[in-house]
Amino acid sequence: MKKSARALHLSMLLGCCCFTAAQNQPRTVNVGRLCSASVYANGVNGSGDDDNPFYGPANAFDGGQNLVKGIHYSSWMSGHKSDWIRIRFQQYTGPVSVEAIKVRAEDVQYVADAMQVTVVLEGGQQQQFPVVKMTHPITTYNLPAPARNVAIVRIDFRARVLFQIDEIQVLGQPSQYCHVTESTPPFDTDYKNQLVIAKRLPATAEGVLHDSQITSVLKEMGALQTQINSAQNAQVKAEAWLNMNRKADFLVQRMNEIEPLSKDSVHTTPTAGLIRIAGKSKALGIPVSFCEIGQGWTANPAGYEKYLQLWPDGPNADEAFWKSKVEASGCGDFEGSVEEYEEGIRLYRDFIERFPSSSYVQQAKSQVEIYEKGLLEEKQRQTKPRAEK
Repeated sequence: MKKSARALHLSMLLGCCCFTAAQNQPRTVNVGRLCSASVYANGVNGSGDDDNPFYGPANAFDGGQNLVKGIHYSSWMSGHKSDWIRIRFQQYTGPVSVEAIKVRAEDVQYVADAMQVTVVLEGGQQQQFPVVKMTHPITTYNLPAPARNVAIVRIDFRARVLFQIDEIQVLGQPSQYCHVTESTPPFDTDYKNQLVIAKRLPATAEGVLHDSQITSVLKEMGALQTQINSAQNAQVKAEAWLNMNRKADFLVQRMNEIEPLSKDSVHTTPTAGLIRIAGKSKALGIPVSFCEIGQGWTANPAGYEKYLQLWPDGPNADEAFWKSKVEASGCGDFEGSVEEYEEGIRLYRDFIERFPSSSYVQQAKSQVEIYEKGLLEEKQRQTKPRAEK
């Protein structure tokens, strides 16, 4: 049925108005590089080094321009399978709005599976948006509505392997105080210092025992011990032991944060509070011990070993094997002898052969290369004096 002339005129008029409105809507820009901000990330390439030029968090906001001695380093590499990165806008930047997040990750071998965006406004209100699946090579998440007066944007990534992010764009509308030209935001030293201060505890045994992170993980370990005792089959028991050791790894990480080894000397004995914590962990099934030779507190891999005994071909056998036989180390120094290098090469090659599709394979291959180089140098060092004679 044909439209009347009046209806047709009205339709054309509405279409014209919508087109004009779309034209007048301001174009989004990358406020992450235009407005004064600083960046921080979880993991070894985020929080460990203030100015890591190789794989630090600033490289995810550098516009692909970072060069180190002529070599292109322009990506942030995670330190865990699930890591987060955040950008914090300075207060003097003024009201910045955010409308979308665009993430570029081109290397298919190091791609994250999903991400979740959280926005914190100037007044402290927090908006957390749904988890979205990542698409290769670019993932764009459009916020349901523009977030105004944004102070912080945080992106949590989830992956089955260590992942790499090449570039993150925070798209929105800048304030009048933002810059005309783009620049790379620096590392967020202030936020790092806040986290360090927040982790500090009274040096008393009672203060350590009431640390919220330690009490929480010990409670979780207690629940896992109950699961182990009541497990109806080997697989359920194996998973519980695996998770128990994971929790113990987190426990010793927190213990080392509370009582870090001195850079100038080593502790002769650990504090009483942490000795009591170690006793609680041992009672739950995973002994932890204090090593003065540069390691601090370490967790015994007993839970990982139990997993391999109960479920040798289980879905997490590669992790259990890596943690209990490859990564595990006793309290002692690596002296760099020929025997140590040869044993290390054998161990890493054995892992690669057993678990060729594991996320740890790349790390194992890198270690083989390092050990092969060290072995060659050590053999040359030992034979050099004889040749000179």
